[in-house]
Amino acid sequence: KQWYQRRVAITAGNSLEELSDLQGLQKLTKLKYLSLMRNPLTTKPKYRLYVIHYCPSVRVLDYKRIKLQERNAAKKIFGNKAALTSSPEKAKTFVPGEPIKKVQTTQDKEAIRAAIAK
Repeated sequence: KQWYQRRVAITAGNSLEELSDLQGLQKLTKLKYLSLMRNPLTTKPKYRLYVIHYCPSVRVLDYKRIKLQERNAAKKIFGNKAALTSSPEKAKTFVPGEPIKKVQTTQDKEAIRAAIAK
C-alpha cells in the first residue's frame, strides 16, 4: 500500500513538539488508528481535541477510542479551518543526518503495552 493509504500510524517517541507538526496528517483520509504517545506535543492543552478535529478519519487516538462527545467538543473549539492556518507555531521539519533525540526506553514500551491493554 502507498503511505497515504495507511490505516495505522504509530509515531510514539518521535519528539513532535508543536501541534502544527501534525498538519500533514490531514491528507491521510484512511487513517483510523493513530498513536502519538511519548511526544512532547501530547502535553499541550487541547492536544487530543486538535487531533480529533483535524484528522476526522481517526477512530482511535493513543489507544483510546474517540467518543462522540470529544468530536463535538473539538468541533466547538476548532470549528473554523482558520484555526489551523493561523497557528503561530511553526512546523518543524526533518533534518537528514540529525541524531535521534530520544530512543524508546523500556518504560516507554511498558506504557504503550499498558495503554493497549486498557
